[in-house]
Amino acid sequence: EGKMMKNFQENIQLIENGVRLLDTISDVNEIYHYTTIAGLQGILKGKNFWVSHSYFLNDSSEIKYTYRLVVDVLKEIMDNEQDDKVIKMYNILKIAVEEVEIREVGAENIVARSGSYRPSEYILSFSLNKDSLSVWSAFTEGGGYNIGINFHEYFRELQKQNFLIGPIPGKVIYNLEKQREIISSKIDEYKKLYLKHMDNFDQEKEKVFVSNFTSSIRLYANFFKNPKFYSDEEFRIVFYNYRNGGYIPPSYRVKGDVLIPYINSNKGGDSTTFIPLKSITIGPTNQSDIAKEGLAYFLSDLGYNVTNIELLSSDIPLRY
Repeated sequence: EGKMMKNFQENIQLIENGVRLLDTISDVNEIYHYTTIAGLQGILKGKNFWVSHSYFLNDSSEIKYTYRLVVDVLKEIMDNEQDDKVIKMYNILKIAVEEVEIREVGAENIVARSGSYRPSEYILSFSLNKDSLSVWSAFTEGGGYNIGINFHEYFRELQKQNFLIGPIPGKVIYNLEKQREIISSKIDEYKKLYLKHMDNFDQEKEKVFVSNFTSSIRLYANFFKNPKFYSDEEFRIVFYNYRNGGYIPPSYRVKGDVLIPYINSNKGGDSTTFIPLKSITIGPTNQSDIAKEGLAYFLSDLGYNVTNIELLSSDIPLRY
C-alpha cells in the first residue's frame, strides 16, 4: 500500500512537471514595470521589487474568475461523460474547486486567509507593451515611469534567490478558448490518473489527488484574466512566500487607505546586483524638459551605465 501511494504521488508529480506555462515566455525579451516616480526611485535604489500578495490585485473579481471557469468546464464535461465512476470523480474535483473559491474569496474566511505561515502567491506585474495607454492610466494616472528590463537576465538572478517554489513567469492568458483548452487538458490528465488507480482509490489518495488538482488551478488563476483586460498585455512572475530557509513574513505598504502585504524579490530586501535595465519611459503627462536629465543623473549616481539605457518619453498624445 505504501508503494502504491508513492507511485500515485510520483504520477501526480510527473503531471505537474509536464504542465508548464513557461513555454509562453520563449519570445519574451523586454518587460515593462509601470510605477510612480517614488516607486521608480525605490526600485532602482534598492535594486529590488516589492511583490504584492495576489489577493490584493487591482481587479477584485480576478481571483474568482478562474475557479468559476473551471467549475463551468467540469459541468460541461460531466454532462458528456457516460462512466458513473468518472462522473463521481469529476464531481469530487468540482466540489473541491468550489470550496477553494469560498476559502480564498469569501469574506467569512478573512482570518483563515491571513493566518501565519500560510503558503501564498505573490505577484510581480509587468506589461509586454512599452507604451500602453490603459496601463499608464491604471497604474500611474498617466504620469510616472515604466522600467524596461531584460527578462531572461533578470529571471536568472531571481532563480538565485533560494525560493522554495518558483518564481514562475508567464504571459497572462486572456483568450477564453485557450483558457478552456488548458483547463480541459488538465482535467483529462487527472481522469487518466484516476482510471489508472481507480481500484485502489482510498481517502488518502483522494486527498492527494484533490490537493494537487486545486494547486494546479490556483497556479492557473494567477495567469488567467477576463478577456476585457487584454489591452494590458500583462506578464507576471509568481512568487511563493517560502525560501529554502523557511517562511517569508510579509512587509506592508500603504496604497490609498489600505495596507498591502508584500515580499521582496531579493533576499534581505536590497541587492548588490543591478537590475538589468534596457529602458525607462517617462509617462505621457510628464512634460518636464528636465525629466530625462534628472533620470540620467540619478542612474549615474547609482552606478548604472547610462549610455546602455534608453531614456524615452511616451508617444501617447497629452490630450488623452
